[in-house]
Amino acid sequence: MSFPAYGVNGVTEDHLVLFNSPVTEVYLCFDSDQAGKDGATQAAEQLQKKGITVYTIELPDKDITIYFNRHTPEEFEQLLKAANPASVEQSDSLNKRKQTLYQQEEHGFTVGYATRQYQVKGIQRGDTQLKATIKVSEDVSSSKPFELTTIDLYSSRSRHWFAKLCADLFAEPEALIKEDLAKLLQLVEQWRPEKQEQQHTEISAGDKELALSFLKSDDIFAALLTDFDTLGVTGEKINKLVGYLAATSRKLAEPLSVLIQSRSAAGKSTLQDAIISLIPR
Repeated sequence: MSFPAYGVNGVTEDHLVLFNSPVTEVYLCFDSDQAGKDGATQAAEQLQKKGITVYTIELPDKDITIYFNRHTPEEFEQLLKAANPASVEQSDSLNKRKQTLYQQEEHGFTVGYATRQYQVKGIQRGDTQLKATIKVSEDVSSSKPFELTTIDLYSSRSRHWFAKLCADLFAEPEALIKEDLAKLLQLVEQWRPEKQEQQHTEISAGDKELALSFLKSDDIFAALLTDFDTLGVTGEKINKLVGYLAATSRKLAEPLSVLIQSRSAAGKSTLQDAIISLIPR
């Protein structure tokens, strides 16, 4: 956050109270003329007496308003780094851990940290296992060098082995890759497939009229037996009709139940499949 000073001598007691305990570092950005430089020196001394570390930004333009009219935020960031060179190392460390991508996919997701991308698919959950197939690359959608394997993320040994592979691939410290995998583990645990909208089959008016006509016909049983014969299931008239009747009751509050029993290889599955094929989904 930023706070305005009231002129070059405008760091007041109110500012000092505001900079109590949570604030440990302050960047001063005063005008670049001599009065501004003297004011920055005086403000720095006030803040340092409060135990606050002070960094002074040297502007190439007269004041901050003129500077931002002529320069970009990225150029101002370079001034911040010049004022505190130690922040460059800290910034690089943060950038290496920054999440740069998350893309939900049909069978998993792709996540990126800095220039490292992890594409996760085939997630299988168990009581003591969490398996996934992971492709790792600087760009998983390209032909760049990659690693691809299926590992159990709940296995410390598997994560340690995979971290070594990825560290070699990215030329990064193994500790950094282990941080990636810890975050990846949480994402895999949280991942759920996207719910797909159920597709409803629309029946045309002609087909609906034809179906109702069939169901209301006086010779429906004869027609059904003819259809079964066409499907290659002959004989067993009672079994075919009772099976069909039970299947048509599937959406009732109390549907009928049928158990087909016979010796081995007598055609139970053939009869069952034929009945199911005559029932619309």
